Amino acid sequence: MQTKTLQATVSKGDGIKVDATITTETIDRDGEVLISQGMDATEYDKNPVVFYNHDYAQPIGNITEMRRGKGKIDATIEFAKRPEDFKG
Repeated sequence: MQTKTLQATVSKGDGIKVDATITTETIDRDGEVLISQGMDATEYDKNPVVFYNHDYAQPIGNITEMRRGKGKIDATIEFAKRPEDFKG
């Protein structure tokens, strides 16, 4: 098993915001590589929702800013506030 670790910066305001690298130009588990400068995020930008484990039934926040760098894409993710009655 190959494991990747990425650095992230966490800040709190009205909710929790995280600045993190969301992808790099390395081979993923499907054997694919996303080229950061070639990515067309036009459709995603219309509804930039973040899902827990890519499960569309579990939205957990939004990307508020996406930045393309050399060989990577960084983003600011703002997580939704936890409901007062949440148990788990």
